[in-house]
Amino acid sequence: MSMCCLFCTIIWGSILIFPLCFMCCDWWMRIAYASFEVPESTYRALQNLVCNSSLQTFTMTVTDNRLNATKAQILYDLLSRSQIKGFTLINLAGNFDLDSN
Repeated sequence: MSMCCLFCTIIWGSILIFPLCFMCCDWWMRIAYASFEVPESTYRALQNLVCNSSLQTFTMTVTDNRLNATKAQILYDLLSRSQIKGFTLINLAGNFDLDSN
């Protein structure tokens, strides 16, 4: 009886714990977690809104898994054309690479 319990514990433990090994892999995160993309047009609309105001500080919180150099350039242009002295960007997207295979 004790050998049967030991054997079953090892088998079922292996089956249930084995998937935990994949939780840190990018391919598993792409499958399991939701992905979000904020279009460039939204960043451009924000640029028109902020440049026409007298804001001194600006905190922007987004969830954008595809925040790339083009979107960062739009934000840079936004800051260079405005009177903003303090800027904070917080990206709440998951830390995994959507574009790699």
